[in-house]
Amino acid sequence: MAAEGPTEHEFVSDWYAWQRSCVAQELQEGAYEYRRDVDAYALVAKVRLATEELFKMA
Repeated sequence: MAAEGPTEHEFVSDWYAWQRSCVAQELQEGAYEYRRDVDAYALVAKVRLATEELFKMA
């Protein structure tokens, strides 16, 4: 509830739905943009399957 004046969104779920609709509209209009610097990493792991071990033993 607003401290003063009318409450636009009485529940968090109402505000969340409103926010999603605003973003959807911006996407349709091509106006939505998000820019952020990021560091991207990749972890590579070698995994042996149990079946590989079984075939080596046979």
